[in-house]
Amino acid sequence: MIKVAGWGTGMMGQGLLGYVLDRPSDIDLVGVVVTNPAKEGVSVGELLGRVCNVRMTTDFDAVLAKRPDVVCINTQSNLDEITEQVEPAVKAGANVICIAEKLAYPWASDPEWARRFDRLAKKHSVSILGTGINPGFVLDALIVMFTSVCLRVDRIEASRVNDLSPFGPTVMKGQGVGTTFDEFQKGVADGSIVGHIGFPESICLIARALNWKIARIVETREPIITSVERSTPHVHVPVGNVCGCRHVGRGYDESGELKIELIHPQQIHPGLEGQDTGDYIKVFGDPGINMALTPEIPGGKGTYASTGNYIPLIGSAPAGIVTVVDMPLPRFWTPTI
Repeated sequence: MIKVAGWGTGMMGQGLLGYVLDRPSDIDLVGVVVTNPAKEGVSVGELLGRVCNVRMTTDFDAVLAKRPDVVCINTQSNLDEITEQVEPAVKAGANVICIAEKLAYPWASDPEWARRFDRLAKKHSVSILGTGINPGFVLDALIVMFTSVCLRVDRIEASRVNDLSPFGPTVMKGQGVGTTFDEFQKGVADGSIVGHIGFPESICLIARALNWKIARIVETREPIITSVERSTPHVHVPVGNVCGCRHVGRGYDESGELKIELIHPQQIHPGLEGQDTGDYIKVFGDPGINMALTPEIPGGKGTYASTGNYIPLIGSAPAGIVTVVDMPLPRFWTPTI
């Protein structure tokens, strides 16, 4: 039995808790930390509509005192936002698996943070792993896996076309959905419209695995303008306004050659204008590889499934910060009956 604690009970956190409860012979859920005081004392069973008497709490010290082997953090995207969650978990002697996009390769955005937490994890003989669907799989780990059948790799091009419609207002705002063209441009300039979080991390993960030296990463964000009316429960987009963001990340080597190009157009209801969703990978080399998977791998399910399927692997990982390209090949964890 692996002792696991959850931290965060939003959509991703709830999905992971369901995964954990599906494995009662393999995982002992020792506690769940919530950031919303309104959930204090509510049982996981009440939250999920399943049988589970574990009660959620804002008292993370009480949960960590139960000495979990693994703490799964499903809260925020950025390193500064998860610091106060990762640090006590590591100091309590727990391995950490976290869906924060920036943790997929923390050296890309904050090398000092990465050095500090790598040292801290080694001091306490535990591992820290950032995972998820993207970054963490589609636009990095899956690409790396495909290169394992190549004799030569010259360049990578990959894209993920997905539907933002199921997401809430925070995602819509970050993608600029519902804005005018001018509002979108202003939002990109002032940082309120970010598009996808994780391109530098994915580019660096691929480069790390292939031993490539990436000297420069360039990101561009362009509005996707709708020619038909579109709506979700959270936003209405009239004709001529922005229904999504086409975000591209490019990694160049020291000679200026483009080595990695990742393309991520995200919009609400792409099918209204004939756009299918999907995940696409092209490896230019010998042999060349052209993979197309339609529709897209569901981002939510993929993220919490990935987190759960790393639980049995993290205990054998080396101490410190590890990445998905450092880990053994993950696979579906079949529950013990």
